[in-house]
Amino acid sequence: MKKLFYIISLIAVAAITAVSCQQKEEPHEKGPADVPGCYGVFFPSQAASGSHIYNPTQDKSVDITLKRTNTSGSITVPVKATFSEDGIFSMGEASFADGQDETKFTVRFDGAKEGVTYNASFEIDDNNYASLYKSNPIALDFSFMCVEMQDFKNPVTGEPAVITLNQGWWGETHMAKMEYYEVDGIRYCTIYSIEEGNGIWGDDVNATLQFNWYTNNKNGDGNCLLEVPKQYFGFDYSDWGSKPEGDAVNPIYVYDYYSYWIERGESEATIGKFLDFAKNYGEPTGSYPISYYDGKGGFYFNLRYYIPGLGGFSPNPYEFVAIAEGFTRVDYRIKVNQAGVSEEGEVPVTFTLGPDVDKVVYSFAEGTLTATQIGNVAASLSYNSEDAITEGSGTYYFELAKTGVYTLVAATYDEKGNQQEVANCEIIYLAAADADEYAVVIDGGIGSAAKYAPSGVNTDNSLEIYVYGKDIKDAKLAVFSRADLAGNYDGCVEKLMGTKSVSAAAIEAINGTGYVDVVSGLLPGTEYYLFVYASNGYAETALLFGSEYTTGEPLLIYRNFSVYDYDPEFGVEDKSGLFGTWNYYGIDLDESLGLREYLGKVVISDSETEDAPFEEEGQVYYDQYVYLKGLSAGSIAAAKSYGLVDTDDDTVEFSFDTYSQVLYVNSYWAVGFDSNSYADGPFYFTQYASGLGGWYRATGFMAAIPVADGYFAFVDVSNQGYDFNAWRFMCGGYRWLSVQDPLLVDPAKDDSGLAKSIDASVARAKQLVRESAKEIDNCVMTEKGRIHALLQKYNEKQTSVKAYDTMLGVKGGEIPVHMVKPVSVKHGETKAVAPASHVLEKTAEVFLR
Repeated sequence: MKKLFYIISLIAVAAITAVSCQQKEEPHEKGPADVPGCYGVFFPSQAASGSHIYNPTQDKSVDITLKRTNTSGSITVPVKATFSEDGIFSMGEASFADGQDETKFTVRFDGAKEGVTYNASFEIDDNNYASLYKSNPIALDFSFMCVEMQDFKNPVTGEPAVITLNQGWWGETHMAKMEYYEVDGIRYCTIYSIEEGNGIWGDDVNATLQFNWYTNNKNGDGNCLLEVPKQYFGFDYSDWGSKPEGDAVNPIYVYDYYSYWIERGESEATIGKFLDFAKNYGEPTGSYPISYYDGKGGFYFNLRYYIPGLGGFSPNPYEFVAIAEGFTRVDYRIKVNQAGVSEEGEVPVTFTLGPDVDKVVYSFAEGTLTATQIGNVAASLSYNSEDAITEGSGTYYFELAKTGVYTLVAATYDEKGNQQEVANCEIIYLAAADADEYAVVIDGGIGSAAKYAPSGVNTDNSLEIYVYGKDIKDAKLAVFSRADLAGNYDGCVEKLMGTKSVSAAAIEAINGTGYVDVVSGLLPGTEYYLFVYASNGYAETALLFGSEYTTGEPLLIYRNFSVYDYDPEFGVEDKSGLFGTWNYYGIDLDESLGLREYLGKVVISDSETEDAPFEEEGQVYYDQYVYLKGLSAGSIAAAKSYGLVDTDDDTVEFSFDTYSQVLYVNSYWAVGFDSNSYADGPFYFTQYASGLGGWYRATGFMAAIPVADGYFAFVDVSNQGYDFNAWRFMCGGYRWLSVQDPLLVDPAKDDSGLAKSIDASVARAKQLVRESAKEIDNCVMTEKGRIHALLQKYNEKQTSVKAYDTMLGVKGGEIPVHMVKPVSVKHGETKAVAPASHVLEKTAEVFLR
């Protein structure tokens, strides 16, 4: 990156120079020289600079250091002082003896009041004492607040509480204490280690965690909000750049999400929304986690890392928990939510309970209640009520009196029968007898997009969909081919139910004149169906509509191959049959186009590693090692142009197995780099397993199998249900390219017409610099025999239809399109069937549709 910044600087200088050449040159007047004999007095770096906290019992003074470059003579320096308030500060003389190069003067502030911030500035502005041109600082700023520092105490002993620190990232545990001062309900806290030789991060004795504790600002669970300002993390990566003057080598900082927004320069409106969320909600799905104090000696931090020049790079929050001794830690929390629509006259409700809850007492009231009404219901609950749950967290099914809208009010109790916490949620209930009356009304279809051709729509990869219904409240749309359904029916259901619901505007259109859109990114010459999931609040359904073909001829490069497609008829018996240049295709996950595209050229050549024989079923076969160069699609060349690495070689060694005639990854390091450290290796790639939900360094889990004449597809051969189907290239601390479903095609057999110059892929790679991400790698190498057995199994001429797994998108980004089949969706797990609950007298209007 330094080279990139250097180039930018040169461009900026060139631009300035170009402008200057067009302007009239002004005469340059030379500045005055330093006064002869100038003493060169300056303020060196010192602890007195910056902000400070003083305990009321401390001596209210600070010593400020001066130095000089000319030590001749005894002098008293006229230091100019500016104070924020008169009558608070007093200062002594700043005098040097003859030959003395350093001195101190004392500033006192005995009149300071507690809780007030005071500022002072000191400057040497007399040219007889301060140089006009030296780089040494001639000014110093000082500020302080006088407040009482307090220990966070053990409520039992009254002594400073010993705190156990649990670090989620490394799983380390350390011991610490905490002190704070309080101003206007905000406690400014510092946690520091009490372990000899260790800081709170485990390696730096001076590293502390500073945070602000808002005692009057609580989240939805009633826990106090904590804010962690940006601060030094406690160690650094010395090989990620040069050392700044007076600073640690590439310091790593840490802060929480609120401070992260400030660091990014977000608007006050955005930050305000975040604070509103922190006050009112807890941690709903998809929101930024909150740091909070639970009121029982537990401090829970969700932190981010930050490295100057690279930005925040932690992919997930860094969990940091501090638990203080002496507190009674009980948890009576409760959350309730409707877990799905009513089925056969029973509505599922999920109860999430704290471990100390003895019993939950509940009641259903008709209609939507106000906060006051909810409080009244809670007050009327009794520990001895028959409408209670004692089995703990789970999903329970309730049968109510009649179809309608209800408010569920539930309270937790301790073992002594004392009510602790209350929760509520709206319940939409459908009685079994009313199922036909409240059935979902929905219809739709899929057809040709030819009518949109004048607007530029390509009928080879696009189809029209339409949906209309009545009283629909939620809908999910999906499009899949016939092969999708035959190949992975259950997976299609999962994808639909996991996708985002359509927008409020789309729901309005569905309930009105109908919702119409064009689905793009489909495969040519392929049959597709439209699937719709819909709910009216009382019931839900999933229906299949179709089908329609896209125009054009289907291309092999758009097939999603699996081990079912393994066909040794198209393999080669010796590695030399692979030598040469191949066209390289894959789904670029960084650009998210959803279809394979041409990525460049890959050259396969002989490896310097000696081939290794092995015996299988009495026959001798070989692991024949080969080199593949170009899999990073120009990433290394691009990184080299930015000065991040000093090589353009992205060669990776593979094994060619003469028994199975497949290629598999032999090493996740480029040739010449043998490192097991994320920071040390300038280039490596990892494999992605969607079944595990992350990137993993591994060998042997993906292999290139022959699938057609001149086509080798990389597929998952783990046989563990992990679905290793992608890889990611890293270099110079950046993620440069992520490729799903890689495919190598012999140029002589490639009829797609998509292969372009490799120069295009190199240019494209230069746009793929991504924020660095620390990955956790925990896969292990699998045995050769597993791959052989798996491929032999799938070579038994099975007749299953191949699954096309294309990620589809709707034009305009209105809704993500995945798949579903007609299915009755049942949510949750029945742990116990609750008795028919007593329904309170009507306290609010019942809303029926």
